Amino acid sequence: MPTEKYKIYIPQGMRISLANDAERFEFYKGNGDINLNGFLKTMIVNYFRVYSTKRKQTHADVVNTIIETIGIANDQAEDLATNILNIFMDDYPELGGKNEAITLTVSGKAYDTLGLIEQSLRGTFSLSQYLRNLFSSYLASSRSSREKVIFSEEYDEILGAIRGKKSISFFSTTSGERKYIVAPYAISSSKDEQYNYVLCYDLDAQTVRSFRLSRIKRLFVRTESFQLDQITIDNLKKAKVKGAQFAFAESPKSSVKLTEKGLRKFRMIYTNRPEIIERNGNILTFEWPLLQLEEYFKRFGKDAIILEPKSSRENMIKFYSEAYEHYSNN
Repeated sequence: MPTEKYKIYIPQGMRISLANDAERFEFYKGNGDINLNGFLKTMIVNYFRVYSTKRKQTHADVVNTIIETIGIANDQAEDLATNILNIFMDDYPELGGKNEAITLTVSGKAYDTLGLIEQSLRGTFSLSQYLRNLFSSYLASSRSSREKVIFSEEYDEILGAIRGKKSISFFSTTSGERKYIVAPYAISSSKDEQYNYVLCYDLDAQTVRSFRLSRIKRLFVRTESFQLDQITIDNLKKAKVKGAQFAFAESPKSSVKLTEKGLRKFRMIYTNRPEIIERNGNILTFEWPLLQLEEYFKRFGKDAIILEPKSSRENMIKFYSEAYEHYSNN
């Protein structure tokens, strides 16, 4: 299999952002280091067609605007549009810094894709410029959209299974060699974390569950069809609203007493914040997955006390007691 090495130059901030995505989407080498090269190969292959189509459409829109506004010939408008796009698309304002050289080693699909890109450039501008534009376009979208790009093969297969009402089997990066067989219902992005979760019914455990898209491996669409009952569908619909990442958790009523400082923290700490269904002074009532509720209020320390349910109250006592013991002994 042919292999090629490319030296490309991108802003330091862009490299950091791409490396962050590689880590979030769990691209690691055998020694545990972040595999930026592997991530970039996957991203370029999966995003090239999308980016190429977007760029062509933008170019056509700019050409038409120039012709309508100035009234110049089409060839001149084409050249002017290319120059304009090269100026404005070769930019990464969020995180700049000086350019850094990175070596991109490609083979297989990535080798073929880079070859196509080089042929399309025809000396208009460098490969580094093109890839900077492509990376910038990728990073401009939300994390959930970027996750769909990187795991587009799994995403498309699961959507097809949902439409065809087919069950799927897969392994999760967090569950070792445990194999799951589920009836997929929807792919929903979490409000705060911006990841995509497959909401489904676990056919073996007979319960509603969710799995992060980027952690699904060795996916297989089975021939068996399924039909979800209305109770299961209702639970899955609730999970879409309350947090797809906690679809497997029960959501009984809970109450939490906050200090004044705790109330300020509640307003300020947005990620995974539960929704209030009732408020009585400093006591807030929720109907939220207990795991999410406990993890959220662990950040409040003495400024939040879970009053109900008893199980969550005991979990918090255990959490703080073990933390106290650990600090005392070290």
